[in-house]
Amino acid sequence: MADRTARETLGLVVDVVMMALIVANLALLIVDWGFASPIVQTQMENYVPALYTWYDQTIHQHFLLYDLAFVSIFVVEILVRWGLAIYRQRYHRWFFYPFVHWYDVLGCIPVGSLRSLRLLRLVAMIPKLQRTGLVDLRETYFYRTFEKYRDIVLEEISDRVTVRIIEGLQEEIRTSQEVTTRIGREVIAPSGRP
Repeated sequence: MADRTARETLGLVVDVVMMALIVANLALLIVDWGFASPIVQTQMENYVPALYTWYDQTIHQHFLLYDLAFVSIFVVEILVRWGLAIYRQRYHRWFFYPFVHWYDVLGCIPVGSLRSLRLLRLVAMIPKLQRTGLVDLRETYFYRTFEKYRDIVLEEISDRVTVRIIEGLQEEIRTSQEVTTRIGREVIAPSGRP
């Protein structure tokens, strides 16, 4: 039991560290994306030339190296988790892990649009942190709004499925003599008997 608690605590610490790294990486991506705009560069060059020069020479020109440093940490973490999933036989086959965690794998590819998948990783960690009690988002405006609209969408979907099923039954009753005979024989006729 103590071993399991220690393992869960270590997993939680790793999740929190990875979450912090993902947030830092996403912040760096957003800042560098904004810096790449000529308007931003002109404004920075005019109003804060020292910051412009420092950011341009220190970070922007070497941005890929910084991103690759984050990616290398993410890849090592994915490989360790994959190895643990194999060892613990979490999935039916050893090769299922990258398919289940596709957003982690694709998010490690340092290409513009795939980098945004790192945000999905962050979103996927939130329910786990919610279950452990480290984070409680139930009282936030965003969570309540999400719950409200999720319930509305689920209700609409279930209503449409119910309507489709009933329409299908109506059509089958209209077109099939066997169904109406069977309903009469098995449902209506027995109710008339004492």
